[in-house]
Amino acid sequence: MSKNFKIITLVLIVILTFVFLYKTGTLYAPEFTNKDSSLPESPQVPNKNPPLKDGGKQVACTMDAKMCADGSYVSRTGPNCEFAQCPAYMPPINGAPTHELNQTYEYNGVKITPLKIIDDSRCPAGVMCVWEGQLIVLTKLETSIGAKSGSGIPGPMEKVITEEVKLKMNEPYNFAGKSVTLTGGTMNDKPSRVFSFEVK
Repeated sequence: MSKNFKIITLVLIVILTFVFLYKTGTLYAPEFTNKDSSLPESPQVPNKNPPLKDGGKQVACTMDAKMCADGSYVSRTGPNCEFAQCPAYMPPINGAPTHELNQTYEYNGVKITPLKIIDDSRCPAGVMCVWEGQLIVLTKLETSIGAKSGSGIPGPMEKVITEEVKLKMNEPYNFAGKSVTLTGGTMNDKPSRVFSFEVK
């Protein structure tokens, strides 16, 4: 290459570098630091936490809603960004849906209503016990056998079978040709007692 070509290339690179630095604002430009320049001053930022009447300070909240463990949402309440209390979460026991006392659920054609705890002598979590204990729940079981009327009212060929039985945890009970098992329950230290059942 010729010497002139190298010089021209070098000059072009230097010029392009200065143009780039000037356009991006990284080149020192004294006219922007002059107090008499035509650039407007930045507005003054107001105090984000002005004092309240009682002498406290306001708090800027970052979230308006919180997701609870059961998938529902609660909103903020009060002046300090507190959230409303989440509803009591009843997680599945051993992967099975949970049932509260005196609420009816239907699985595999059997309506199950846990009515009353007869015995819960199980060992609490974290405690070493000599005896494992047991859980017995008085449970109402109901099913229909035969032709259904379609109206929700038992038809002439349909027979409704209802039993109140004491189900002991992990012991299957034969009801109308199906096996119903109490598979678990929350301990008595929980505010809301729930139970899980299996119907085969």
